Amino acid sequence: MPETSSRIPVRRLVVEAVTIVASILLALGIEAGWDGHQERQAELQLLEIIRGGFTSNQTTIRDQLDLQDRLGSAIHQFLSIVAAADPGSTVSVPDSSVAAALASPSYDPITTTLDAAMSSGQLDLIRSSDVRRAVADWRNVLVDLRENELGVREGLNALLLPQLGDVRLTRIYENLVAWAGGDSDARARLAGSQRLRAATELENALATQLFSVGFIVRDLRALLEIQTTLLRVIDDELSSTAGSS
Repeated sequence: MPETSSRIPVRRLVVEAVTIVASILLALGIEAGWDGHQERQAELQLLEIIRGGFTSNQTTIRDQLDLQDRLGSAIHQFLSIVAAADPGSTVSVPDSSVAAALASPSYDPITTTLDAAMSSGQLDLIRSSDVRRAVADWRNVLVDLRENELGVREGLNALLLPQLGDVRLTRIYENLVAWAGGDSDARARLAGSQRLRAATELENALATQLFSVGFIVRDLRALLEIQTTLLRVIDDELSSTAGSS
């Protein structure tokens, strides 16, 4: 009997210790689960905000692609006229083509939320590797686009403008922005032409601008494709969460 009674307190202590440890682990598990829930909610909110920004970017990038295509066509017309003429001869170039060669529009997507998420480390909340990969690809192509846009401006100042010394630029500059925006009245005001001297330097400058516009169009199309993929992946992520809730 004494031996049996001496075992009871030990067994009870073991059971109580196990119970206490289990309670602590359960409490920690609940807290961790709550923290995980809060992180998931923060991730979903971030995905919603990013989706809103890129949805707006879809419209602006399509507008920019349309503009760059029109600029490229007008510059190509300018280049064809100069290339077909004998060096030193005088050619007639539509004002709209001259305006297109002088244009250097840039694509300015909404990046405020994305930049803030990256600088604060919140982008790490996104668990989807597909989303993170698409964001990284998008930012890399945007850097390439910025470089090519800069190339257009540098080529304009260093190569093309010196070859347009005889062009009356005042009226063209006045209507350039409106023409690029599709203003029909501005197009009518640019229905005239300019008399220019054909030269190899002018031809090369126009070819450089046309190549740069081509690179810009390539980058814009790549961005559009990535944005479309990113929006689809985000929608899938949000849909799967809604379906499981």
